[in-house]
Amino acid sequence: MLRLTSRVYLLPGVVNIGVILCPDSQQCLVVDTGLDKSSGARLHTAVRTGAWTIAGILNTHAHADHFGGNQTLVQKTGARVYASDVEADVLKHPWWEPTYLNSGAFPPQMLRNKFLMATPSPVDGLLNPGEQVPTELAGWQVDLWDLAGHSHGMLGYSVDGVLFCGDAFLDQNVLEKHGIPFLVDVQRSLEAVDKLANLCSLEIEYVVPGHGQVYRVPDELAPHLKAYRNRINKTCDLVLHFLQEPRGNEEVIKYLLEQFGVTPRDLGSYYLYRTTIAAYLGYLLEEKKVEFSVQGGILLWYCC
Repeated sequence: MLRLTSRVYLLPGVVNIGVILCPDSQQCLVVDTGLDKSSGARLHTAVRTGAWTIAGILNTHAHADHFGGNQTLVQKTGARVYASDVEADVLKHPWWEPTYLNSGAFPPQMLRNKFLMATPSPVDGLLNPGEQVPTELAGWQVDLWDLAGHSHGMLGYSVDGVLFCGDAFLDQNVLEKHGIPFLVDVQRSLEAVDKLANLCSLEIEYVVPGHGQVYRVPDELAPHLKAYRNRINKTCDLVLHFLQEPRGNEEVIKYLLEQFGVTPRDLGSYYLYRTTIAAYLGYLLEEKKVEFSVQGGILLWYCC
């Protein structure tokens, strides 16, 4: 593990996992647990090497790659699990993730894989910004951040100048890989990026995203936030350009995938892009920049 401060560590990986030590004991909290039981076992081994005991799991959000190791750690350590109230339902009932990707319908088997549907996790306490944390967490001095946008109830956690921000942004390397980063709310994603861009006055020194490297505030972080915001703005501009004449949903999806040079590899990745593009269309509709009509049983979008 990488030591960031006297009591904050990082277990880097495909999904970054935080470890927060208790000031007065050998207990610790972990931030997210990775994709599956092997991720949970790896985290358990790393923490035991430091002679610590996991007291709790702070989940940033309920996507399978961030809480797939929860059950393993709960079985091995008895750790309590915490999440926002919105995300808690998906942790307890993981089939919600492939279900909402499938427009609310029961998901076919190809969507019910470990990348989109983790093992169910218990939830022992709810954490929501602006509300008092459960009594057992009060001594840890962890601050909660509302960073929704990538998911509807995503939380960030900060302690001792380190902010674990989940998937509030993707760094430039990860961004280029995905082309159109997954989100469910464009407006709140922009608001989350704005919060991260104003950390200097809040005594945050390091930002740890869910994927990628650790960044110092502000010099190392700023270019990646700018690139992420620019990608959102560019996607909006492309949609508006394409909708100078009426287009159907599938036409919009095809156009954006071509513009960013990405090819969905399977049903799951296609549905991830489809959901994201639906978020953009909904955002532009709310902003009164696009309208829709149903013609001949086909939903068409066009600029106002």
